[in-house]
Amino acid sequence: MVNFNDPIVQQRVGQAAVDILFACFGAYLWEILASFDFDLMYIRREKRFTLAAAAYFSTRYLLLICYVMGIYMTNIWTSNPDCMTINYVFMFTAYATSATASALLVLRVRALSERNVYVTAFLLAIYAGDWALMLWQVARTKSVFIPAVHSCATVEILAFQINTTMAFTLDVVCLVFMMYFILQAAHTKGSDMWSLMRDQGLVYVITIAVVYIVCVVMAWINLHIALTQALNVVGLFTLVVCATRLHRRLIMYHSTGSSRGVTTGGAGGYSVSAPKFAPRRRSSRRQRLSASMSR
Repeated sequence: MVNFNDPIVQQRVGQAAVDILFACFGAYLWEILASFDFDLMYIRREKRFTLAAAAYFSTRYLLLICYVMGIYMTNIWTSNPDCMTINYVFMFTAYATSATASALLVLRVRALSERNVYVTAFLLAIYAGDWALMLWQVARTKSVFIPAVHSCATVEILAFQINTTMAFTLDVVCLVFMMYFILQAAHTKGSDMWSLMRDQGLVYVITIAVVYIVCVVMAWINLHIALTQALNVVGLFTLVVCATRLHRRLIMYHSTGSSRGVTTGGAGGYSVSAPKFAPRRRSSRRQRLSASMSR
């Protein structure tokens, strides 16, 4: 059994957390550069700027700021830094990133429910609670300077535990709603469930939920605060990448006409209106050719 109170173990865990932060930062820079052509469509006004687009851009670039602040926190060479202010900015951008990424999932569920009032109200209530907890946690967070490693360290673990659990709850609720509406559409329209799940980007939401299960469990076990922070960095990276890719997939499918029943709503979200799903059974080109030749 590893003794996490051992100073040597603590130093190694802290260094591993910093390495994970740098790795996620590098991977996220690549993600931004690889998909920056999509952002340029809005900059050039080729696409209309909606509420969903605002959530998308906030998510993408708040995480970038969060990573920059995190790297700065772990590489401070001044003698008396203001760790509290630095930590406030870091924590706010991290939690705000999580909230805006979850907003993309909420908008997706709202679209699949065909803007159902009760579903929307329920999700908005959870989402408002997420923001309230986020602001409360940022206000109570504490940070101290550790000269030996030139870093500002967060000393309040409860904020990570509550926020991670709340984000996980919201994402799981979105996943359940998406599964329900996709199964409902597959049943009523007679379409293939697996292709419909793929088209609606459900795999992204499942990935988020699986990663957050690990983050929530490790946060409440609380083996080491640096380990908890490192897992949250990975969880936030997964949430943002999956949520923004889901948004881009739906928008581009709408633009090219490749998505079944997916449109962008004028109210700033997505909308899905009784899509005409493909029938379950289709005759292949070879079958049609054989039938025509036999006549």
